[in-house]
Amino acid sequence: MKRIISVAALLFIALMSVTQPTLAQNDLWTFTGEEAQAQTQSTQANSAGVTLTEFKTVQADLPALEGVLQSAPLEFSGENATLTLPMPDSTFQSFTLMEAPVMEPELAASLPDVKTYIVYGTDDPTATGSVSYTPLGFRAFIIGRDGTVVVTQAETDDMTEFVVYNDADVW
Repeated sequence: MKRIISVAALLFIALMSVTQPTLAQNDLWTFTGEEAQAQTQSTQANSAGVTLTEFKTVQADLPALEGVLQSAPLEFSGENATLTLPMPDSTFQSFTLMEAPVMEPELAASLPDVKTYIVYGTDDPTATGSVSYTPLGFRAFIIGRDGTVVVTQAETDDMTEFVVYNDADVW
């Protein structure tokens, strides 16, 4: 009887250790703690002249994020890639990702590090948005049934730190 309980306890612990991190992390993003939020909020409020009343901070695996973006096919090619983005409620949503160039070909050739993408929600089919990745950083703007979500690099020295918020939370 003790052996059955021990096996059941080990299985429970193993399942918790596998499933629990997915609530706060995926392959690209990891939600961070309260201390980082307070520091980021202060920085965001001072440099941008606005205050975020509610937001989350996340850490990005930049090489993995760049890999996903580089794998995105051109819009209307019939192919797509998948991008997962963090949400202000500490969840993640999946999006179909396609490169959507907005510059004239000559200008795009002179600025190869500036890329724009379009995303369509797979978890929330009402969600659509745009993503940009430039030497100044990564930004995503998603419009869905719950409003507009912004994912943008925090104004810190750490280029892997991001802020996620709803546009309604800008004061």
